[in-house]
Amino acid sequence: MRARLTFGIAAALAAGGLGTFAGLNEANRRALERQADEASRAAESVRASWKAEQRALETQVLQAASAKPLLAALDSDVDGPTLVDLFQSEDWWRSMRAEFSLSRVVVGQRVLATYGAPDPGSADREVVASRALSVCVPFNLEGQYPRRLTEAERAFLADWVE
Repeated sequence: MRARLTFGIAAALAAGGLGTFAGLNEANRRALERQADEASRAAESVRASWKAEQRALETQVLQAASAKPLLAALDSDVDGPTLVDLFQSEDWWRSMRAEFSLSRVVVGQRVLATYGAPDPGSADREVVASRALSVCVPFNLEGQYPRRLTEAERAFLADWVE
C-alpha cells in the first residue's frame, strides 16, 4: 500500500513536472516564433530601404552620366587625364565630388578615367556589364535617340549574353 502511495505521488509529481516542462517549451516556441517574425520583418524593411537607396543612386548616376559638359568632353574624344582634371576642377561636377568618393568613366571594356578612391580595379566589370544589359537599348544621351551597340560594347557584353 505504501509503495502504491509513493508511486502515485511520484507519478503525480512527474506529470506535473512534465506539464510545466511542456508549458515552458510552448512558451519558448512562441517567443522564438515572435523573434523570427520580427527578424523577417526587419530584414524586409532593410531590403526595401536598400532598393530605394539603389534606385536613388541610379538616378543620380544617370543624371551625372548625361551632364552636357561631360557628354561634350566625351564627344571631343578627351583622354583620361583630361577627364580626371574636369572631375577635379569643374563646377558642373561639384555635386558629384561632394556626394561620391569615386568617379569612373568606362567606355566599352576600357576604363577611360578614374577619379577618387578606392579604385575598384576590374571588380566593377560585372556591375557595368549587368547594368548595360538591364538597360537593353543603347542610347545617345545628348541626341536623345537609340543607337546601335559598337563592336567594343558587343565584345564586352559577350561574356554575359547567353
